[in-house]
Amino acid sequence: MNQLFRTRFMASALLFSMLNFGSVSARSEVIFEEGLRSFEKTYYPLLMARCAQCHGDSGPQIPHSSSDVVTAYTSARSLINFADLQNSRMLKMIRKRHWLSEDPSVSGMTEDEARTAIQDWWNAGESAVATKFDFVSKAQVIPANIHTMAEGLFSSMQWDLGDSDSRLAGCVFGLEIQRAFAGSGQVPGSYRIRSPRLICAKQSIAVESLFLSINDSVATYENLYDSISAQVPANSSVVPLSKEIMISVSRGAIDQMKVVFRKLTIQ
Repeated sequence: MNQLFRTRFMASALLFSMLNFGSVSARSEVIFEEGLRSFEKTYYPLLMARCAQCHGDSGPQIPHSSSDVVTAYTSARSLINFADLQNSRMLKMIRKRHWLSEDPSVSGMTEDEARTAIQDWWNAGESAVATKFDFVSKAQVIPANIHTMAEGLFSSMQWDLGDSDSRLAGCVFGLEIQRAFAGSGQVPGSYRIRSPRLICAKQSIAVESLFLSINDSVATYENLYDSISAQVPANSSVVPLSKEIMISVSRGAIDQMKVVFRKLTIQ
């Protein structure tokens, strides 16, 4: 293990173990860990204290106060437009004091309390990762028997993008992957990934900003492919997207990977 890899891996592994993200393999939304943790430290405690009776695990409403912080995070995000808080659904409902129609004894929260907590959430980390993705592939399980770094070999994985969006039929994304570290105790395992590439048989596409989510989560500290920008002509040879080797941290006993592009345009 060379010194550069060791330094990058140990930094990633240490932060990942501190985050204690947990398994989200059943979820469909790609989540940045930094945004999740900023929510957990700021707005989430207020939601749990004031809204869990109706918006928690057993309540009938949108579960933005669930005891499962990932469920709460994705629900809260769907109700908030950080660029226009005033007109966000969350703020509109708080302004109406909507809880009074369900239970007049519930105190709810004031608009000022909500605004302060949401702004703290944004400043603490959500501002760095808030994004919409043009394309998210279906998940593939990373095989348990992939080659290891000790072997000096890589295994191949590929995705037919048409399986996720019929307009992309004939577009195939591929990469090479090896197991760098199997994990031990509290230190998670890791992968080395190289040679991300695209080929399209029928259409020309443009892509920007590649992420490879594992169990539906990504983290800014482990991604080297955010700066990718490429044109993929129809019927061309394989278009390499990067020469960099990226380190990704394992999330669980079974890891599922998705291909995610911040921008993907069919030309």
